[in-house]
Amino acid sequence: MDMVYQIIKYQNLRAGTVRFKPIPKPFSDGWTSALTVFKVMLQFEKNLITTLTVAYKRAVSHKDPDMKRFLSGLIHMETVDVATTAKYITHLQHLGAIHSLNTELLSKHHSKSIDVK
Repeated sequence: MDMVYQIIKYQNLRAGTVRFKPIPKPFSDGWTSALTVFKVMLQFEKNLITTLTVAYKRAVSHKDPDMKRFLSGLIHMETVDVATTAKYITHLQHLGAIHSLNTELLSKHHSKSIDVK
């Protein structure tokens, strides 16, 4: 949300207007895991970088150094967010693999330790 406020403030500073559009509903209401949520979030952040890059290119073509500088900062912030989200995904995948391995080992251990008479 911080980025949204920065864009609104910047547009107002330049005597611009901000047009609000409805935010589309996520593709799913039934999130199956935290990993799924983070993957969707990563895709959203990548789409945001693409949109900011298009705006940056427009600022370049209109020879607007202030807008270029502003968008460059936002793109950098969002790139850091993408890297952070990707790290979370990696950690969650690693934890999922550990959980699966532990479950498998426990199940093998319990099946060996139960004496059936």
